[in-house]
Amino acid sequence: MKKLLLFSSVIALSVALAACGSQPPQPTSPAPTAGSTAAATAPAITPSATPDLCTQEQLPESVKIVNTYMREFSNFTSLSYQVPSGALPQLIVSMQGINQALQHQTIPPCLIDLKHYALQYMTTVIQTESTFASQPTPDPVAFEAGREQALEYYNQYATELARLLGVTLAPPNETPVVEATPTQGITTVMNPGPNPLNLHVAPSLPSESIGLLEANQSAKALGKSSNGEWIQIDVPGHEGTKAWVYASLVQYTSGDASVLPVATP
Repeated sequence: MKKLLLFSSVIALSVALAACGSQPPQPTSPAPTAGSTAAATAPAITPSATPDLCTQEQLPESVKIVNTYMREFSNFTSLSYQVPSGALPQLIVSMQGINQALQHQTIPPCLIDLKHYALQYMTTVIQTESTFASQPTPDPVAFEAGREQALEYYNQYATELARLLGVTLAPPNETPVVEATPTQGITTVMNPGPNPLNLHVAPSLPSESIGLLEANQSAKALGKSSNGEWIQIDVPGHEGTKAWVYASLVQYTSGDASVLPVATP
């Protein structure tokens, strides 16, 4: 199961303000005599050291320089799964703005790889969403290929983030723990994440979305489309309500596609 580690706030750099007070009157110095030199001596100022943003103590705050952009971008990505295709162009413009802002963001040397993976993820998502929005009949295979590539970059980002923070991630292909033996004959599918999946009224991407299958949420599989590209499920929490989810975006936690009957849209 893919586990992703994200943070939610922007790094804040505090600035110290020097307090200004009135100076007590100074005694009058005697006038210099002929031949003497009156030299004004400036007080010695020791510059404060610039903190090293790559120390182990500073890294939890430093990574927020990049992670704030990723969190905002991921929010738009999740939203893109929930809106009609006609609303995608405006979302894409917002995502492009975040991508460009991160490109121009100055970072310490230790965050170079983190920024690189973040930009690769953003660029791939934008390209995939732009292609989807521009096609009258979107190609599910091409969309899935773009999503898988973006997910690979996302996992690289999460791995680098974990390395910087000294956190150990579970293996990406870790088998989910089954707490109870599934009922014989029941096939269940799960959304492995990281984003929620649209549930459609028909086995096609342009069809109306009637809900979401959240990341790590499971559902009972009822059938499949004639071409096997879509799975019909019982919508969790809404017994008796059926919906369709794209087959390659889910994982089977019990049963498999071969036992599912062809369902009527």
